[in-house]
Formats: sequence, C-alpha cells, structure tokens
Amino acid sequence: HFLEALNNTLATHADWIHCPWKNVWDDGRNDELNDYENELLIEGWEAVRNYWSLSAARDVCRCPWTKLFRSAIIEQHHLRFDVSLHYAEDTLFNYNYLLKVSNILTIKREGARYIYHQFAGTATIKKFKHSPDSIVKARDCIFEIFFKEGMQNRAFEILFFFSFATIEYIYLGKPDDSIRRSFYDNPIQKKLEERCLPIISRQHQVMYKAFKHLPHALLYPIAKVYLNRR
Repeated sequence: HFLEALNNTLATHADWIHCPWKNVWDDGRNDELNDYENELLIEGWEAVRNYWSLSAARDVCRCPWTKLFRSAIIEQHHLRFDVSLHYAEDTLFNYNYLLKVSNILTIKREGARYIYHQFAGTATIKKFKHSPDSIVKARDCIFEIFFKEGMQNRAFEILFFFSFATIEYIYLGKPDDSIRRSFYDNPIQKKLEERCLPIISRQHQVMYKAFKHLPHALLYPIAKVYLNRR
C-alpha cells in the first residue's frame, strides 16, 4: 500500500512528496510521528516555507524515507549527503533540498504508512556514540539555513537547544572541553539561548545553566537523572 500510494502521486509532478509513518519499537510501543490530516499540495516558496516552519517540530525533516525526491533537482543543484557528518546528515540534506523546491505534496491514505522498526541497537544509536562533535556541526548547518530563510520554530529549536546534555550523557566520564566550548561559544547557540531561554520552564533553565557551567564530574550524574526523567 505504501509503494502504491507513492506511485499514484507521480502524475501530480510535485517536487517533493511525503507519506505518513510511524515507529514500532521492540517493546511494543507505537509512535505516530507523522500523519497528515488530508492530502495537500503546497505551492509557491512562501507557502512551502510556512509549511516547514509550522511543521518542523513534527520531525518531518529528519528522514529521507517516506519521501519522493525529484532527481533533476538533486542533480541540477549537486545536492549530496554530507559524509563528514555522523548525525543529522539526512536532516541537513532535506533542508538543502527544501530550498530548491516550488511545491510539496503530502498524502494521506489508509494503510500507506511507512513502518520503521526501532531497536535499542540501531545503527543510528551506535554511530552517534563515536561522533559527539557531529551534533555541533549539524546544529550549526541546520540553523544557519533556518535563521537565514526565516523558518524559525521554537519547539524544533528547543530540541537542539538541549542537545549537549545528550553528549554528556552518552560520553560517560569522557569530558571534552573543546566540544563543550564549540557547542556553547558560537553565534548559533547564543541566538538559540536568546530565543529559547525566556520560554522554557524554570527547571529547564536551571538544567541548561548546569549543562553549560558545571564541571563534567558534577554534571554527569545530574544529566543522567534529568534525561532519564524526560
């Protein structure tokens, strides 16, 4: 049904076609990540930009699966995955592709969802442990696009705003002050601070300041408890 639904959209000549999906976890959980209310053709750059700005927090930009891309656009603009990234390289590709399209078609058909089976040992989780600096580079590349094109979305920004906590949590007892400095001491993070700090809860404000200023030996046990409760 999924492939048939995509195939039936080809006659629309849309630049980008999106299907719904859901995560199915090995513990039985089902996460409805993305389900469109109706079939919709978004046309013109302003409409496309507004659509992405409003829907960014729904994580629709994260993956290349569930989508059809126009190969002529990819080749004309020499769009490629950034192989130097080990985190969010597909997200960055999607945003660069977004800048080149003039319309997007979202489709909703019963039974046409892409099913993504998630397990604790997925490749994404394994490779992320070996590249904590990738989240810094990915954040900078993605938000350079967001801020330049006026596609801000606070909920999406907050996801990256706290991402250094993930680095601290994954790298058990392996502090890297250079990564910490590169994460906090740059214009992108400072702009995110300016936008996000006033609208998050008092508890999250305190935790963010702890992530930013506490030495690793004190921060890790706090981050572990905090992230386990999120």
